[in-house]
Amino acid sequence: MNNKTKDDKIRDYIDEESIRFATANTYQLDNTYLNPKQKMLVELWFQFPGTIMFISLCICLLYSSFNFLPLKLIIGIPIFLDLVIGLLNWYANLRKVYTVFFLTVGHNFVLWVLTLVIAGILIYEGQYLYSAIVIIGKLGFLSLVSPSMYIYTILSKKYKMHAKWVFFKRFYSIAFPFEKEIEEPH
Repeated sequence: MNNKTKDDKIRDYIDEESIRFATANTYQLDNTYLNPKQKMLVELWFQFPGTIMFISLCICLLYSSFNFLPLKLIIGIPIFLDLVIGLLNWYANLRKVYTVFFLTVGHNFVLWVLTLVIAGILIYEGQYLYSAIVIIGKLGFLSLVSPSMYIYTILSKKYKMHAKWVFFKRFYSIAFPFEKEIEEPH
């Protein structure tokens, strides 16, 4: 026999739905829904466009220190590449591409070497601001202007989940227990 009052049922519903909503709309690396390999895969997918943006920004800044390149292209090319790669990444499963990419050019060690070499060249050329931008970019602050981050957020709203959960739902047909809203008590 259930001795819960209507208020108790409503409180329970609010608690359960709040937990479900929070879980669906946030992604934590220590989640219990994915195994370590899946967690690594979703991080590669999520960070791929931003890493392309960082590398292209480094190339543009380096090029502009030797040849004239307008500021709109220094900023525009990396943002455009991030946007295009982000959209491509959202609609196509590029698993092999970003796996190879992050084992080679996109590997963290390679990116740090690239950062330090380019920052050093830019300092040598007297481009102190550009050098600072490269270092700040490697520390992850470019993600604030990454179009793919915003696109992922917008496109994942249809699923009412964080983009990283949507990645597994779309490409690997994984259903999560927090996907469906809990029915309100009568």
